[in-house]
Amino acid sequence: MSLGKGLSPREVAEEFYAAIAAGDEERFKAALTTADREQMNRVRGTSPEFWWDSGRRYAEEYGVTWEFDGVREETDDKVVLWFKRLNADGTQRGSPVPIHLVLDEGEWRIETASI
Repeated sequence: MSLGKGLSPREVAEEFYAAIAAGDEERFKAALTTADREQMNRVRGTSPEFWWDSGRRYAEEYGVTWEFDGVREETDDKVVLWFKRLNADGTQRGSPVPIHLVLDEGEWRIETASI
């Protein structure tokens, strides 16, 4: 699976978190940088694997979803966004978390995520 072309950083991040909540690992991987996607397919214990496992645990145990909360910093090739974690009842779970995106082969992709 691939993400649509020309998505904004926010759209890519929303796809990433929605994929975790839905249990769609292929869509999750599509949001990663090329290097992380390739590494995740070959090596155990990668950061993206941790994001997936932790996120799925939150989604399954607590019904957590993620909601856009704002832009922290932005340059031509890097963006840091904030997302709220919401429990199944809509209450906020902890503090908002950052997610870092970079331009990768001309498309915005996840460089570092917080779950």
